[in-house]
Amino acid sequence: MVAGVFGFTAGVGVLSGKLWARIVGVVIAASSLLISFAWLPWYPIWSVIIIGVNAMVIWALTIRGHDIESLYTD
Repeated sequence: MVAGVFGFTAGVGVLSGKLWARIVGVVIAASSLLISFAWLPWYPIWSVIIIGVNAMVIWALTIRGHDIESLYTD
């Protein structure tokens, strides 16, 4: 319950542009990514999907603002 409230608070912080929330989000996504490797032998397809989603979340949280604009102006 506490982890859910902490994650929700970090999500609200990400939406309001707080750096600490982005750091927390990266830590949560990296933890989930590493835990998904442990589930590979039992749920290989689902684990690979979750690993990919977590990698995209980490990328999205670590890209800087002006880098996002350059993706669409080329």
